Amino acid sequence: MNVGISNDTAEFAVNSIRKWWYDGTGIEKLYITDD
Repeated sequence: MNVGISNDTAEFAVNSIRKWWYDGTGIEKLYITDD
């Protein structure tokens, strides 16, 4: 879970995914859907 104070939802989402990707171990693929 990430918590932030950014007004920019897209920026927050990208930064959260980036952090999750680099902090994760053994991650080979990432499948993202949006609504």
